[in-house]
Amino acid sequence: MFHHHRPTSTSHYDLKVAPCSKHLLLLSSLILFRLLTSLFMTTYFSADEYYQGIEIAHSLHFPKHPHIIPWEWQSEHSLRGFLHPMILSVGYYLMDYIQKMNELLNQFNFNILKLKIDNEWFEYQTMMLMGFMAWWLPRMVQAVLTAISDYFLYLICVKYCKNWKIGIWCLLIACTNWFHIYCGVRTFSNTMEMNVTLIAIYYFSYPLISKDQQSNDTTVIDRNNTSHRWNIWIFFAGMGCVIRPTNAIVYVPLFIYQLYCERNRVQFLSSLFGYLIFWIAVSVRIDSLMYGKLTIVLLNFLEFNIVKNLAHLYGTQPWHWYFSQGFPVILLSYLPFYIWINYFNKEFRAKYFKLNVVILFPIVLYSFQTHKEFRFIYPIVPLCFISVAEYCCNKFEQEQKNFMSSFKIVLVFVICVQIAAALYLGKIHQNGPQQVMDYLRMEYYNYERRNSSSDGQDSSLRVHLLMPCHHTPGYSFLHHQHLFSKGIQLYHLDCSPFDGNNTQADQFYRDPVGFTLNQSKTIENADYVVMYDTMSKTLQPVLKNHFSFAKQAFHMHMFMLHDSRMGQYMDIWKKTR
Repeated sequence: MFHHHRPTSTSHYDLKVAPCSKHLLLLSSLILFRLLTSLFMTTYFSADEYYQGIEIAHSLHFPKHPHIIPWEWQSEHSLRGFLHPMILSVGYYLMDYIQKMNELLNQFNFNILKLKIDNEWFEYQTMMLMGFMAWWLPRMVQAVLTAISDYFLYLICVKYCKNWKIGIWCLLIACTNWFHIYCGVRTFSNTMEMNVTLIAIYYFSYPLISKDQQSNDTTVIDRNNTSHRWNIWIFFAGMGCVIRPTNAIVYVPLFIYQLYCERNRVQFLSSLFGYLIFWIAVSVRIDSLMYGKLTIVLLNFLEFNIVKNLAHLYGTQPWHWYFSQGFPVILLSYLPFYIWINYFNKEFRAKYFKLNVVILFPIVLYSFQTHKEFRFIYPIVPLCFISVAEYCCNKFEQEQKNFMSSFKIVLVFVICVQIAAALYLGKIHQNGPQQVMDYLRMEYYNYERRNSSSDGQDSSLRVHLLMPCHHTPGYSFLHHQHLFSKGIQLYHLDCSPFDGNNTQADQFYRDPVGFTLNQSKTIENADYVVMYDTMSKTLQPVLKNHFSFAKQAFHMHMFMLHDSRMGQYMDIWKKTR
């Protein structure tokens, strides 16, 4: 007799807007979750995380420090825009501030409070603090941005589904998806591209989810504020394209849809071209200033990737790779839900048709490129969670009284698979580089302490990284307040794509002994040598008379080994003095 009081998906209870305090609590919780995730994530995924993001951001704020600048960032190529690393460099501004405050605190304790602080202890604590902040603060910036985009994903669900519970379910799925955990705090331009994409889609003027399967809803969501909304989504779309030009592909279906539905097409196109000119001007101004010459990164990017199609130099995959490997691996145990809901469920198929066009269009276009990577389709991945969230929300309410229903058991299993993958890939798989950098930082601290009384002469430790290029972070992870004058010198194998199959890395792996003795002259020039254990066995007869085995860092299990040049461990050899 009280059945009519139970809230349903169309009840006022589900339609009401949460108070501002609840929104603030939700956003704060998301930020906390992403910050904790950024602390947890210590594994290596791709070199671009370091050398297209953190290393460049570090060079912007600490120009006197040594850096490894990839060929894409050299002025003769200028393939990358500086907006992305400039945003990440906010973390280094904070780091610089903390470092100065730390020094002032030490002076205050010593001079004002007359506290006797062990100077050696203080320097050690400072070194540990700076080393931690060097790799974490840029990730902290990215973690906050991802948390904000998670919040906008929630708002998208509430906006289109008219049900805040679906928004919460969507966040549950997003925050348990292994790939969203794994990449959400990494400093890729793709991650920031994803952040901006979700904000832009939230402000899109027309509904991407139909009200029902018969609906062909082209009604503007807020007709009194139409131009305001399209100005915002076009602004963020332009920003995403400056961060990564290929982000424009995501907005092609949205542009066509808006143009088809829009009554004020002239005004819309005027705004579109206005923001296009604005963002091109911003991009050209920033990049020309940083490269020291007139630079249009967009044209250079298109020439390299489209006109010359040189991206294949980084590897090629078959045309179906995104459908057969990329997309299934990213969704993992959520894939059966997504496929059944969107392609076999008649109601959801019609309801989510427009949103699925936005999801599939970039995947289809990216499939024409020979070089493919998981993170290239990351910007559209969170959109896949919305339909799954609505289905799970409805199903959960239907089976609310059945504590051990088959659906709940399957859902728990699906989430456990996701979390297990995130734990393994985020903490164990390819964990060697972080350990290597921590070891080298500590070795330099001890070395500097031993040589602090060397009449002010500069001293440095020379480290040879004899492995596929960029398999470890660069100087940004070794940040030290004295590194601009003395510190660690990193020698790494060059692998510029323009050298074809004759890069330094290729030469080293063809003849490791000859390369080590004659070209890199590691015996004479290196204080430390870092390499994979597979190569360490080959070079042991050459190194053992001059170096001692110092450390072995676990990198990956053998069943995950996908490259013959890699190994299960990273070995560090130290020169005997």
